[in-house]
Amino acid sequence: MKLYSIHFLFTIITLTQHQLVSKEILIENVKILDVSKNSFSNNKKIYVENGKITRIEESKSEKGKFLTPSFCDASVSFGYNSLGGVNSKEKAKLSARAFVAHGFTHVGSVTDLEYVNEIKKEIESGHIIGPEIISQKKPILFLTKEYPELPEKFYSIVKSEEEMKKEVEKQAKEGIKYIRIYHRYYEENLIHASSFLLFTLDNIAKRYGSRILVNTFADNISLLEATRAGVQFVESPVVTENLNFKEENFKEIRFIPYFGIYRNLMLSNYPDKMKKEFQRINSLDNFFKFNYANEAFESIKETQTEESQILDNEEVMRFWEKFPYSGERMILGSGSGHLYNFPGTSGIQELELIYESFQKKINIWKIASRNSCELLGRVGHEKIELGNEFNAILYNNNPLNSISELYRPEQVFFKGKLVFNNSK
Repeated sequence: MKLYSIHFLFTIITLTQHQLVSKEILIENVKILDVSKNSFSNNKKIYVENGKITRIEESKSEKGKFLTPSFCDASVSFGYNSLGGVNSKEKAKLSARAFVAHGFTHVGSVTDLEYVNEIKKEIESGHIIGPEIISQKKPILFLTKEYPELPEKFYSIVKSEEEMKKEVEKQAKEGIKYIRIYHRYYEENLIHASSFLLFTLDNIAKRYGSRILVNTFADNISLLEATRAGVQFVESPVVTENLNFKEENFKEIRFIPYFGIYRNLMLSNYPDKMKKEFQRINSLDNFFKFNYANEAFESIKETQTEESQILDNEEVMRFWEKFPYSGERMILGSGSGHLYNFPGTSGIQELELIYESFQKKINIWKIASRNSCELLGRVGHEKIELGNEFNAILYNNNPLNSISELYRPEQVFFKGKLVFNNSK
């Protein structure tokens, strides 16, 4: 069998997707990240065939680049763009490219439009570049007076507790492992997702090997109800008031914090600050620079965000100081598609915010390459070892020394294929 060598320190042979599927490739002089230890190995040679690692050998070279497992993003939307509108199919294809360009080879797609299935097929057939898209059913929520006109193409809107129970059971029977419930307490609503109802819904899901995942929208009451119900997966948990949450209620919860969504809602009220953040990203992220920067800068304007949706950074920090053990059980969900949350870029921004919130004392690969991937059904994704599928990111510099390196991957591999190449 013919051997293709990719010498990352000297020359790079770019292979076609068809070659990468059928031929063995050698990736030489790379230090491999051990996620469990958060440290890199000595230099190695990795052999990959048919998408899987067939051999790992020692390399005598002293110099090497840095190889980490790729990332998973548990919550993205191809249906919305990041400037407040609905995505066209072509823009959604750009989103797919953006994810892999930032190292996200697997994404959980929420609020899909019909064309997302078409894009999935094009990616699977090799016609376009993109991540593996794990589609999730529409989030379920009660008809609400707060948002009475939500589009039914994006949400499953129910009018009673019985309807919600039936919809949860329906999704569980269809094999949906994590069934999203959207619940933000609003006192004028006629129906609320009480802790008893959430407990009941979770038990319905468990009968079929599923669980519910509750988005509490940073609302105090909604979060209390979810924790009392014993819900294991909670999105948007951060609250803006100092409530006395019982520590034992949090020990088993896996949080998807969405720091970036709320930070960008805050920045949207301050055009100068938003512009400064775009300038920072523009200096680090070439994919953003060449594909999204112009429309991002042009879109900056005075945008009034409801005060209830704005989180103060100090309050966020105080909240997580109470639950420091929860950090490495977090799940990465970028919320790409929300305002100013650009595909791929927003995932790296989210990792930055998590890293800063835990005072840089956290293993972000456990979050982005283990926890998030497990939620999407990809157990063991974080291990670059013999027999595993080769999903990896190559960096020129050590990303453990500077988190900003995550914006600058040199190459990205997905199922053994070279899907992004920024080498010079």
